[in-house]
Amino acid sequence: MLRDNLGFKADQEVLESVIDNTNSVIYIKNAQGQYVFINSKFEALFNITKQEAVGKTDYDIFPADIASSFVENDQWVMDHKQPLEIDEVARFQGVEKLYLTNKYPLFSEGGDFIGVCGISTDITEFALSKKKIIESENHYRTLVSNVQGVVYRCEARADWKMHYVSDYIQVLTGYEAESFIGNRDHTFASIIHPQDQKKVEETVFAALEKRQSYLISYRIIHKNGQVKWVHEKGQGLFEYGEEEVRFLDGVIIDITTEKEMEQALEQHNRELETIIAERTLHLQDANSLLQETVSRLKSTQDQLIERHKMIAIGSLVNGICHEINTPLGSSLTLNTFVETKIKDFLQGAEKKTPTIEKALDFVRSLEGALESNTSNLNKSIEIIENLKMISTIQTDQVKQPIQVCRLLDVIIKSFVEEYRQDQIRFHYHCDPSLILNSVPGLIYQIITLLIQNSVHHGFADQEAGHISVDVIQTDQVIVLDYADNGQGMSQDIVDRVFDPFFTTKMGQYSGLGLYTLYTIVTQKLGGGVVCTSEAGNGVRFRIELPV
Repeated sequence: MLRDNLGFKADQEVLESVIDNTNSVIYIKNAQGQYVFINSKFEALFNITKQEAVGKTDYDIFPADIASSFVENDQWVMDHKQPLEIDEVARFQGVEKLYLTNKYPLFSEGGDFIGVCGISTDITEFALSKKKIIESENHYRTLVSNVQGVVYRCEARADWKMHYVSDYIQVLTGYEAESFIGNRDHTFASIIHPQDQKKVEETVFAALEKRQSYLISYRIIHKNGQVKWVHEKGQGLFEYGEEEVRFLDGVIIDITTEKEMEQALEQHNRELETIIAERTLHLQDANSLLQETVSRLKSTQDQLIERHKMIAIGSLVNGICHEINTPLGSSLTLNTFVETKIKDFLQGAEKKTPTIEKALDFVRSLEGALESNTSNLNKSIEIIENLKMISTIQTDQVKQPIQVCRLLDVIIKSFVEEYRQDQIRFHYHCDPSLILNSVPGLIYQIITLLIQNSVHHGFADQEAGHISVDVIQTDQVIVLDYADNGQGMSQDIVDRVFDPFFTTKMGQYSGLGLYTLYTIVTQKLGGGVVCTSEAGNGVRFRIELPV
């Protein structure tokens, strides 16, 4: 057919066989806009045979508005005598598809323009996936903007040169976010309290050397001179197979109020101990001071719970930042590869008709790249769906029916990636039909506090760890059975584990984690919690929540 209509001298059957076995739509039109050749993909998509298509124009096959667009693009190629790459929409029998089209002019041996050849690749699914990724990025920005903390990416060096920092940095420090980017006006190191700068540097680089996440509390100096306490959690971003860290991703939360409350409560405790030790106050005065301390504790419980929640949410956002970089980065690399392959092939085709082997190699390389890209995009979409649920966890503060297994799956997956380098394994089991009427955000806090307790205390001196979560339902309650294989606790520590400000690592942690958990379970959700453990044999928490 090609030899008859355009006078090609190539082996007709072999060339048509290659063209017919590609997934792209390939066609040739003469100078009058009439089809002289279509491949099998064209036949299948638009329900027309090669014989029927010959001599027809776009107006004979497609709706008028679509045909006009095709003719306009063909005319541009004719007028400019140059190739054209453009997105085109094809609608046939009510079905609309988006194609990436490459059109280029054909010339006779004498150099006269004789027609237009087009190669159109269906990118409908890719465009939809790209749209979802854009929506997810907007969703992520909204989530980051709602986090009462600073999300950042910086270089692993002593001045912490910022590549990205969220707008909340202005609330925290008084300086605009742009002033830190690239150390334009300030370095982040310059606002760290001089007495804490060495501690921050040593803690971060020690964690990077072990390829572990870091957790640290320190002071910064606000623009107005005020000293603030912050809590920072982050981790290094390493390229696959590389030893050098590329960036640090993390989140910084303002804990000034929490620190002030903690110091105030500690001061009250010291005062109470002094009063008892000196035995100088009457019992009535001691009771009055004790009641005042209890009253202050109750008034700050909700604030402490909310701050622990924001620290946990910020940590989760940081994990998602790290996790979504991998598939999106791979997709970008593959897109660049595909674009290069197509341009190289078209440039070669303009100079010389490709051999069968080169044409097949070209098609196979595109097919493999598209399969890999589809896998990356599916992974990104899964992360996006989890991101949507996390947003719901953050904002919903009223009781509602919860699919326990779905919620547990999202929470655990968010920690799997974060602690992969620490060799922490997770196992969980529950009935998929299990429904709990409760507050999603508080359930998320409970699981998060338990996992952080295991990581910070149970696995502190271990190279690996295992965490299991089993959820079962009885007649009246749902039981959440949590266990780890960490170093465990002696009975005297178990007896005090839910006391406020009690910790076995003074100076590193506030001792409010399990106290916050106990408050949520017993006071907010009306349930109960019991801890059992033995030194060297891990720890188990049994939490009962009313159905």
